[in-house]
Amino acid sequence: MTNVASIKTWYSGNWKSSNRKKPPYNGIKIQGTPTYDQDNKFLSAKVSFFDYTYDPDGLQSDIDELTPEQGWTAIPMPPYSPPSPSDPPNQESFTINGHVELVSQPSGMYLRIRLHFGIMAHEELGFIMKFDQTKKTP
Repeated sequence: MTNVASIKTWYSGNWKSSNRKKPPYNGIKIQGTPTYDQDNKFLSAKVSFFDYTYDPDGLQSDIDELTPEQGWTAIPMPPYSPPSPSDPPNQESFTINGHVELVSQPSGMYLRIRLHFGIMAHEELGFIMKFDQTKKTP
């Protein structure tokens, strides 16, 4: 049996508290949700990517189970959904392109990104969040 800890959230440097009125509506958001085994040891993380460049509600893509053994993993495109007549399809609106990986260190499990996004191809590199190696229990 696995158990899940709380979601961690990271925002790009160009993030605004409220969306702009036209594209780019906002930056990107990345959420990580760690999963632990029955002994509260880290197993994997679900990583979700939200791109608000062309969609004020954000387009979401997920890596359901990222482990340290996978190394650098490509950020997937969101599933295709037919656009409305005035909107481009998801694959053209999702601007995040790059890779993520989990790096295990004695101090914790770290999520590292190497990606670019947006109209002006903003670049983000480095460690953006830390998960505990062992889940803290109340």
